[in-house]
Amino acid sequence: MSLRRIYQADLLYVGPTGQNNCTGALQAGAVWGNISGSIASGTSYISELFRIQKIDNGFNRKLTVLNQFGQLSQVDLVPITPPDVTFSISYVQSNLANENLMGLNVNKAGDTNLVGCLSGIITNQTASKNYFVKSTPEGTDAINTNPTDYDVISFGNSFITSYSAQGRVLQFPTVDVGFSALNTQAQHVWQGNTGNYAITPAVYPANGTNITGYGYILPTGTTSFNGVGLSNISGLSVLRPGDMVINLGLNAGDGFFNPGDIKIQDYNLSFNLNLEDLAQLGSKYYYAKLPRFPVEATLTVNALAGDIQTGSLVEIFNNNLTFNPSITINQPGTTTPVVFYQLKGAKLETQQSSLNIGSNKTVNFTFRSTMGSASDLNNNIFMSGICANI
Repeated sequence: MSLRRIYQADLLYVGPTGQNNCTGALQAGAVWGNISGSIASGTSYISELFRIQKIDNGFNRKLTVLNQFGQLSQVDLVPITPPDVTFSISYVQSNLANENLMGLNVNKAGDTNLVGCLSGIITNQTASKNYFVKSTPEGTDAINTNPTDYDVISFGNSFITSYSAQGRVLQFPTVDVGFSALNTQAQHVWQGNTGNYAITPAVYPANGTNITGYGYILPTGTTSFNGVGLSNISGLSVLRPGDMVINLGLNAGDGFFNPGDIKIQDYNLSFNLNLEDLAQLGSKYYYAKLPRFPVEATLTVNALAGDIQTGSLVEIFNNNLTFNPSITINQPGTTTPVVFYQLKGAKLETQQSSLNIGSNKTVNFTFRSTMGSASDLNNNIFMSGICANI
């Protein structure tokens, strides 16, 4: 019996569902676990996710009341709608490995042929994943501990619903990700013998049973992601606010404040996939969860205002210019990008300023764009930097 559970004993992992190969190329080695079965070796690894700060999860069963004439009370409460399984995570950024492992496309640092971050999700190659929360015995660190038995809460057939990256002065850059899953399960896993695989949480949507023939082993946790040949960068403990470079792309006349004289305080780059649940007769679960298009992406930036500049809303309205704002986070003390975001095809939707007695005048900018297919280079969010796709 545990007196309590705290953060040092838990680790989060991600892997394929077992229905198809995990298409993202992953580093082979001791830090990766394996899924048993017919999936080709080297394509079905389970990986740890790094720098996790928070995990929230739960499920909701939608019960339908059955009544009949002649009886005031219900005959039964019957689940005819698939249950809602949701969870969300927050982590601080040290690279873009987590994004890549979760199924978002991350271009390598320096790539010239960029691909939109939703490319694998749109084509359903990386949309569905399994996630595992491993809990080692009380009083142990989950990192660098390899117990023969541990507890696992896992989420099967999980889909990203929302993504938000943010940075703020005097704080680490962070990311929040929301998920919707078909199944969740709790297990006590014993791996005293080599090859003793646990049952994955993934289910067949048609009958609601676990996918058989594919078990899993969770690897020993490590402190940092270390890519091949990238140990000096990929193993960074964390990125820092002083190494952020934000380029809004604004020029003279694009707003009422001189873009060279604003002091950015925080940013938030986000999108919501608004997943559509697709059902069919004969299936106990949704057979697919697909993004509703168009998917909108927004970038909000708050800054301390400086000098104003000449500008007119009439001209801004008539010109309807397009911007490509970007966020770069460099390796501390260098100009080597570790994380790079760019919102292509964005419009300046709002500009608001505020001033109160005792505070500094602030200005807020909101840019909005839509996210297209992998080949759409004009309207998209592009991510590049240090990632797992090496």
